[in-house]
Amino acid sequence: MLITREDIQRIGDEDTLLHFLEEKLNLSIPEGLPLEDITTKFGKHALGLSGVVANQVLDCQELSVSSGKSSGIILIRFNSESGYTEALRVVAEGLDRLGRNPMDLRFICMNEYFRPFAFSNFEGSESQDWQTAVLNIRVWTQENTHIHTSSEHELPVNFFCEEFSIESGNNTKDKIEINEFDVIESTSSASLLTKLEGNGTPLSTHEEILIGITPGYTRAFVINEYTYKQILDEDSESIRLIKRLPEPNQKWRCDSAYLICIPSSKIIQWPWSEAKNELEAEHIFAANYSAVSTHLKRYKIRLENRSPVHQGEFYWELAPRNLFSMTENPKIMYKTLSPSMQATYDDLKGLPLSTSFLIPTTDLSLLAVLNSKLFNWYAHKKFRSPDPKIKALAFTKQNMVKAPIALRTEEQKAELLGLVQQILDTPDSPKIPDIEREIDQLIYKLYELTDAEIALIEEESNK
Repeated sequence: MLITREDIQRIGDEDTLLHFLEEKLNLSIPEGLPLEDITTKFGKHALGLSGVVANQVLDCQELSVSSGKSSGIILIRFNSESGYTEALRVVAEGLDRLGRNPMDLRFICMNEYFRPFAFSNFEGSESQDWQTAVLNIRVWTQENTHIHTSSEHELPVNFFCEEFSIESGNNTKDKIEINEFDVIESTSSASLLTKLEGNGTPLSTHEEILIGITPGYTRAFVINEYTYKQILDEDSESIRLIKRLPEPNQKWRCDSAYLICIPSSKIIQWPWSEAKNELEAEHIFAANYSAVSTHLKRYKIRLENRSPVHQGEFYWELAPRNLFSMTENPKIMYKTLSPSMQATYDDLKGLPLSTSFLIPTTDLSLLAVLNSKLFNWYAHKKFRSPDPKIKALAFTKQNMVKAPIALRTEEQKAELLGLVQQILDTPDSPKIPDIEREIDQLIYKLYELTDAEIALIEEESNK
């Protein structure tokens, strides 16, 4: 198969590019499909492009001729041919962060009209990091149809994983020869992430995400089982001021402590709310809830020195937040920082601390999605810290609102709910791993994953 200068120059729009890919690279492209249907797009935000580079790069996409099949051929359109080499490296860095090894990729650099003006790849040993590898660029200058290479790079021998050679001189001077090429049928993390985002909608479109409370001095307000019982033994009325404190330290079910929860007089009317001064209010507080008053008085100085944003009207009160009403509602909860997603469900009027987020909902099918192997794989790809020393994933609101959640029919919700309820009802059952595997299979179907994509998730999740 020969690719001549004329072949390249015939490309001037999307249709002629598709014809070139099919005829010259032997790619099996279904008739009538537009380019967007056979490519996986990488957004500028996902690639981390900004400033001059973001303006230089029009779009970046990978050929993916059939669902879940990646070719390793990256098509990049640039605003101009000036400075594209620097932009190319920045794009490669972004693809690397998305789990693609730039040394496995071949780049076709094009202008806004889809006309290629350069072919490029990173060349080095298998053990070499791509950032230290040579960036080989084959430049095709359109104006005078002259083939040349950048002066700082050697002429490549391979491209598209096959023999790539340029012949020059008076022998066979004006052709590029590429052997027949078949699309590499593999699944990449980047293409799968893009598919998940395409098959789901952001979590924020379904649910509200709230953060737990910040007492300001946790030691005073969070009590263990022993202190809880001690306070109630001294004053049974104190039960009105104590809430369960659920802690989502594992999947499905949560550990519990107790929280002395006295919302500010600014939002709740207490017996002391109308007191003339704090001393009078303190006496009224002690008269009504003696045991809790005695406990909190030990921390009076520390509580008075809390940040104003954490204080209520009086030192024993918590800051005014409407979130307190959420204690009455069922909710899904998860830790802000955790090695993996460990979502739990609470329907016992608990309220977590600000180290956790909560989603007010009774939809247990959402809990199934969040605790699935697929979502955990997604979180490891998207929520990791750039600092390799930090192993915990950041399940921040900023990250979670964008998490793709597949739409579920009522029938699908009911099927997932039944499985989740089995786990919640018998959390110590030896059958839990089998139920979780069944949930995983249902979640794979929700996102319409192929066998290759499922295998990728399973393999990487078991590492």
